[in-house]
Amino acid sequence: MSLLSNKTALVTGASRGIGRAIATAFAREGAFVGINYRSSDGEGRKVLETVKGHSDGMLLKADVSQEKEVAVMIEELVGQRTHIHIVVNNAGIYQRASFDELEPEQWRRILGVNLD
Repeated sequence: MSLLSNKTALVTGASRGIGRAIATAFAREGAFVGINYRSSDGEGRKVLETVKGHSDGMLLKADVSQEKEVAVMIEELVGQRTHIHIVVNNAGIYQRASFDELEPEQWRRILGVNLD
């Protein structure tokens, strides 16, 4: 039996980079993986294919800075699996600008994704 058999993991920002690696690692250990992504359906599908090579999972499109979208994402995952055992809040953004060059809306978006 694998370490995470019968467990459900939600990984935000899972369509690339560290999030993709985490989702893949959880699948290798037997977890069902909720793969959150914001914009790239193609990248999300690639991760899902990789995950399904080891375990099972589902795509969950949501902007994690938007409370309503997060609520829907969680409802979808719990509706499929009934319980979430592991959450990795990996999603994060940054702007290539110094702090004093950021517009207030850009700053609010960074805080919304990275901290809220």
